[in-house]
Amino acid sequence: MWFTSEALPAGYDGAPVLDEDKIPKVDLGQGIVALLPGSIGDELWQLSWQADGYSYGLTTSAIDRTHAAALGAAFVADRDRDDLPAPAQDLELTEEWNATATMPDLQLDVTYVAPSGNDVGYSLRSIDHLVAMSPQYHEIPGGSLPGQALPLLRDDDKWRISPTRNLDYPTYLGRWPGAVVRAPGWAESDPEGDPVPTQAEYETLLSSLRPVTPAEWRTFARGAPTFDPKVVQFESVQDLAAG
Repeated sequence: MWFTSEALPAGYDGAPVLDEDKIPKVDLGQGIVALLPGSIGDELWQLSWQADGYSYGLTTSAIDRTHAAALGAAFVADRDRDDLPAPAQDLELTEEWNATATMPDLQLDVTYVAPSGNDVGYSLRSIDHLVAMSPQYHEIPGGSLPGQALPLLRDDDKWRISPTRNLDYPTYLGRWPGAVVRAPGWAESDPEGDPVPTQAEYETLLSSLRPVTPAEWRTFARGAPTFDPKVVQFESVQDLAAG
């Protein structure tokens, strides 16, 4: 199963850009590159990487991106060290597993252009992904957004614009048949520090998403300005991740 917008909201560009992975990355040294998604308000960072047959994750809070990357690099250089770079005060191994025993994963980002000119999109991942993140999400009144029949969970994040100003900026997660759908797939700050896209923009797009058949998905994907041919060779996001 795939998911696209059945009827795009008025003013949204109908030629989406498909990227296999828009997640920012950081070099941790020793040939290891970690995923380092954008933080909400420069507060929470979640690094993940694979090395020596294992998957690693590192979550930091209340520090900036540079320090989060430094912690990851220190951990890669010596996972037994106890003198981690400031301002870290504690690092605890909470879980580890053999990467070869886990379901392969990928992220496929679908990006539209809103009437404001902002890029706004959603991410598709395999159904095995983000299960560990689910506890931080909760059900929302009515079970979903207006106009969306499929259930959604919500994480009530805040975007820190300044030391004295925070803005509600929730993240939505749909564990839908054949895929995990997340919106916004990514976000960044405009020159004034406000988040892009706006909450209204990604909620509007998310409400318009509908399941489509593999044949409908192929037609949709081929209408994008650029796309990787392999995204039209599988019956679902799950199959693409495994393939």
